[in-house]
Amino acid sequence: VNEIVDDVVDRARATLGGKPVQLVLNEPHMLSIDGPPAVLSIILTNLLGNACQYTDQGSITVTVERDGVSITDTGCGMD
Repeated sequence: VNEIVDDVVDRARATLGGKPVQLVLNEPHMLSIDGPPAVLSIILTNLLGNACQYTDQGSITVTVERDGVSITDTGCGMD
């Protein structure tokens, strides 16, 4: 999982362009799942893409934990 997350985060950095947004990757744990890597990549790309699109300034943090991956941001959120 960590390799997939690293790849998705690297690709997401390019989509931020000149926005004043810090993209932080925290990987305190190694995570393994039993599933197709391509599916995980698509899911993470969509979630992180939304965070990049709707965060105009501030930060986006991707964290790999023992039990999953979280993506948090300072974007506008959903109404």
